[in-house]
Amino acid sequence: MFHYKLCGLPNVYLENGFSIEETPYGEAFSIQDLKGLHKAIGLCVIESAEALSADEIRYLRKEMDMSQRRLAEFLDVKEITVRKWESGDNAISGTADRLLRFIYKDCVDDKSSIKDMVDRLNQLDKKEHVAMQIQFVETENGWQKKVAAA
Repeated sequence: MFHYKLCGLPNVYLENGFSIEETPYGEAFSIQDLKGLHKAIGLCVIESAEALSADEIRYLRKEMDMSQRRLAEFLDVKEITVRKWESGDNAISGTADRLLRFIYKDCVDDKSSIKDMVDRLNQLDKKEHVAMQIQFVETENGWQKKVAAA
């Protein structure tokens, strides 16, 4: 049994799916299908009946590749609120807890519209937002964003 502490959760143990090798620098371990393991951990976390813990909130946020600021904006709370949830200073509210679980569940579905939105929002963290003109045109099917000419 391998205690997998590097995921950031104190209670995760692996029965198999990993290897440990001796190197000149000490033990090294590798995990088969790390992405799949992290998805399974996340799904287990969100299916728990218990309120999300500080470590679990941080885990889910990091698995979605979101900053604390971006998660705060998404949940319509202040960034310091997310920091306090993750430090254990404050408990997450029931509404935010349920919404975070829903967002994570939707994000691990590759066909998800919320996942696409989270990915786009995360890109805003990685580059400076430049305001640009957006044009709309009314069509037979209603208003639509005008596609730029190539």
